[in-house]
Amino acid sequence: MSNFLKTAYFSVFAVYIMIVIGGIVSSTESGLACPDWPLCYGQFIPDLSYHIFIEFFHRLWALLVTSSIICLVYFSWKEKSVPNRCLLISIISLILLSFQVFLGMLTVITTLHPLIVSLHLAFATALFALLIYNLLYFKYNPK
Repeated sequence: MSNFLKTAYFSVFAVYIMIVIGGIVSSTESGLACPDWPLCYGQFIPDLSYHIFIEFFHRLWALLVTSSIICLVYFSWKEKSVPNRCLLISIISLILLSFQVFLGMLTVITTLHPLIVSLHLAFATALFALLIYNLLYFKYNPK
């Protein structure tokens, strides 16, 4: 199995888990447990009470998602067996992720404005769908 394919599978899994964690953040009302961004109470690693742990874990998982999508772009560019369309989709995924991170920041800064929260979820869902498409395109349209 190629590095691209492994990373594509992992990216789909990681974004799915990210959406689940986001739902946990919302359902436990932990969204404002860290009132600043990107730090939490001005610290890289805050005191981890219940709500802060949930919100902070969401942010840490976002770093894992970001890393996996950066790796996806790299492998789609580096591996000869990956179709050009997968490279394009991977780059678009990284751009979409950038908007997603920006919306995450706005979610905190606007103290959970409903429109921003909805957009944050919508972009996460779009990213998830795009990563699934990329994976399936690679599997069924080899170069």
